[in-house]
Amino acid sequence: MGRLIRAFDWSGTTLGPLEGWSSPLIITVGLILGSSVPIVTCWGDEGVMIYNDAYAVVAGGRHPGLLGLPVREGWPEVSGFNDRVMKMVLAGGSLSYRDQEMTLHRSGAPETVWMNLDYSPVLDETGTPIGVFSLVVETTARIMAERELKLEEAQREADRARQLRLFEQAPGVVTIMRGPDHVVAFVNETHRSLFNSGDWLGRPVREAIPSVEGQGFFELLDQVYATGNTVELNSVPITYQRTPDAMPEQRYVTLTFSAAHDDFGQVDGVYCLGFEVTESEHARRRSAALGELAQLISDIDDEGELAFAAAEVLARELKVNRAGYGRVDSVNRVVEFLPQWTTPGLPAITGTISFDQMGPFIDDLQRGETVTVTDVNTDPRSSGPSEMSERLAIRSVLNVPVTEKGRLVAVVFVNDDKPRQWTTDEVAFARQIAERTRNAIERRRAEAGLRRRAGEV
Repeated sequence: MGRLIRAFDWSGTTLGPLEGWSSPLIITVGLILGSSVPIVTCWGDEGVMIYNDAYAVVAGGRHPGLLGLPVREGWPEVSGFNDRVMKMVLAGGSLSYRDQEMTLHRSGAPETVWMNLDYSPVLDETGTPIGVFSLVVETTARIMAERELKLEEAQREADRARQLRLFEQAPGVVTIMRGPDHVVAFVNETHRSLFNSGDWLGRPVREAIPSVEGQGFFELLDQVYATGNTVELNSVPITYQRTPDAMPEQRYVTLTFSAAHDDFGQVDGVYCLGFEVTESEHARRRSAALGELAQLISDIDDEGELAFAAAEVLARELKVNRAGYGRVDSVNRVVEFLPQWTTPGLPAITGTISFDQMGPFIDDLQRGETVTVTDVNTDPRSSGPSEMSERLAIRSVLNVPVTEKGRLVAVVFVNDDKPRQWTTDEVAFARQIAERTRNAIERRRAEAGLRRRAGEV
C-alpha cells in the first residue's frame, strides 16, 4: 500500500499532491501502514480513502480501486451507513459497532458479512476533525462458527474439527477452555505468538498465565461459564508476562468470551476469540494526546508552564512517574531543568546538571541519538544503582535529544520507578512531544524578547 500511495496521482482529489499533505495526514497514514490490523482513513467531507494492506484483504475485489475514492462512491451499497458515520465523526463524535451485519459486493456479487467497526476523528493541529480513523475487524468467521455449533450431533463433531483447522489459521487469537477451572484445550498460532502459550494445553488458565490475576479476565471466564452469556470486550488493556522472569508488557485486545456446550446443551467450557489492537489503540490515544498538546500550546504563554503541561501529557500517555524538559547550554556544558511532572510525593529534578554528571549518555545525546535504559541497576553505562537514582526512584530512563543544525539544544526525559523495555512506538511519541515542546518554548522566548525590546523603545 505504501508503494501504491506514493504512485497515486493525488492531485485529482481534494487532498491535493502528496508533497502538500499536512503533518496529521502524513503521520496518520504512516501509522496505519505499519499496522497489521485492517484500518481505513477517510479524509475531508468527501471521505477520500487511504488504507493499509490488511484492509486491502477485507476490501477483496474492490482493491485497489478504492484508493483515493470518496467512501460513499467506493462502497455504494452501504453509502447511507457511511454518510451517517462521516457526518457524526467529522462533528467530533466516535462510533462503535459490534458484529454489524452488512451486505457487500466485494467480488461483484452480494455477500453477507459481519464486522466490528470503530470510528474516531483524526484531528489537525488545532483539534479540528479532518478525517475519520476506521478500525475494521471482520467477525464473519466467529458468527458463522457460533451458528454451526447449534447443528445436530453428527454435524457438530465434523464442524468442530473443521473449526479447529480454521482457528489454527485465523488472524486473531483463539482459545478453547473446558470445565469450571477453564483448562486450556486449544490455542492457535496467533495466540501462541502473542502470549507464548505453547505449554498451556491441559493447564487451568489461572496457572498458565498467573500474571493476569487481578485484571478481571478470570472473573469474566467464571461468569460466562456460570451463566452461558457472551461477554465482549473492546480495546481493553491486558498486562502479562510471557515467561515468569520476563518484564510485564501491556497490550490492548478486543475479545469475545462465549460459552461452549456439550451434547445435552449444558455449558462445559468457554472459548475466546479476539484480536490484538495495540497499535490502533496507541494511534488513537496518541493522536488525541498530540491534539491536546496542540491546544495547550496555543493557550499557555509561560515557558515553564508549557514545559510542565507537555511533560504531563507525555507522562500520562506512557504511564511513567516522571517526565520533563531540559534546556541545554552547550557553552557552559549544563542542562537546565524546567518545571517537570512527577507522581505525587516524588521529588522533581531541579536546577542544572553538568554534562560530566550525565556520563556517557551525553555523548549519545549530542550525536542526536535517543538514550534508552531498561534498568539502571544492570545497564553497564549507568554503573549500577546510585544514591541519586534511589532517591529519585529512577529504574528506567528514556532521553530524547532535540538538535538544531547538528547541535544539542534540549532534552526531553522520562523516568519510571521499575524496569521497562521502551518500545519503538513510545520513543517515536516522545520524540514528537520533544520537537513540539521545543518549538513552542522557543517561540515563547522569541515573543517575550520582542515584547521586552518594544518596551525599551
